[in-house]
Amino acid sequence: MSAFARSSLPAYVFIEAFDVREVHHAVNGLNAVFDRQLKFIAPTEYVGLLSRSHSNTQIEAGQWARCIAGRYRDNVGYVYKSDIPNQWDVTVVFVPRISQLGGKRKRDGRPAPHLWTATELTEQYGQRKVKVLAPDKFLFRKCVYEDGLVVELMPLSYLRVLKQSPQNIMPFVQSAMIRSHPPFYPCLKRFVQDSTQVGDRIRMISGEHAGIIGQTERIQDNFVDVATQSPEQHSRLIIRVSLYDLIPHFLPGDNVKNRWSDSFGMVVAVDHEEQKVIFLDRKANAHVRFPSPSPFNLPQLISGPVDPYINAWNSVL
Repeated sequence: MSAFARSSLPAYVFIEAFDVREVHHAVNGLNAVFDRQLKFIAPTEYVGLLSRSHSNTQIEAGQWARCIAGRYRDNVGYVYKSDIPNQWDVTVVFVPRISQLGGKRKRDGRPAPHLWTATELTEQYGQRKVKVLAPDKFLFRKCVYEDGLVVELMPLSYLRVLKQSPQNIMPFVQSAMIRSHPPFYPCLKRFVQDSTQVGDRIRMISGEHAGIIGQTERIQDNFVDVATQSPEQHSRLIIRVSLYDLIPHFLPGDNVKNRWSDSFGMVVAVDHEEQKVIFLDRKANAHVRFPSPSPFNLPQLISGPVDPYINAWNSVL
C-alpha cells in the first residue's frame, strides 16, 4: 500500500491498495480526514488526473466544465453552484449516465448520456429505487435529478473550464431549472456568439465600433474580421473585433430558424432596441409569439394574425 498527495490537487490524499479495508484502516483515527467516503479512480484515469498541473482558472457558476475522471469522464457539464461551504467541490449538472437494462453501452463500458424521467427509471429499477420529490424532480441512487438532468457534487480537481461553448446545449436549454438560473443568460449569449460563422451578418454591441453592421469574413482565436456595411461613413472597411462584441443582425426578408425548436420562416420586421425578430412560421403556416425578450421561451402556436416575436439570441440565418 502507498499514499501520496499533490499540491495541484489540494485537500485530497491518494491511497493505492489491493483491498478497500486497508484504505479505511489507513485513515482510521486521523483527525484531518473529514470525508470518509472513498472516491475510486480507474487506472485509465490516473494519467489525466495526476499529470495536470495546478490551474489558476477559477470555477464559477454559469461556466461549462469538462470532467476528466469518474462516471462523467469527458462529459461537459454546467456549473450550477460554486459558493458552497465545501470549498473543494462545486455543483455541476450533467446529462445522466444510467445503465438501461438490456441497453447498449459505449466501448468504454459506460452507458451513453441520456435524459431520464422518474417514470422511465421506475419501469427499469422499480418504485422503491426512485423517490419523486416534485414534478420533473426525483431522487435516484442518492443523486437529485431534475428535468432529466442529474445534479452532482464534483471535486474541483475533476473539472477543467471550457474556453468556448460546447457544440450542443439543447438538453440544458430545455431544462426549466437551468433556464431560470441567472448565470445561464450570459452563458446562452456566449453560445450564440461562439456559433458565429463566416458570412454571417452581425452588429457590434460593445467596444469602439458599437453600432456598426457588417459581414464576417474570417474568424480565428475568438477574433473576427468584419467587412463593414453600415453606417455609410464606415462602410467598405475591414475591422478586427472580439467575437464577444457582436450579435446576429437580421433584416426583413431573411430566412431564420429558431435555435431551440423546429420553427422557421421569413423575417417580416425587426425590433433592434429589444433585440427581437418578428417572423412568419412557414412550417405551421401560423404566427409564433415570444411574449417576452427572454431567450428561453420556446415557440407557442397562436391562432389568428398576431405579431410573433422571437429573441435575436434564438435565431439563425
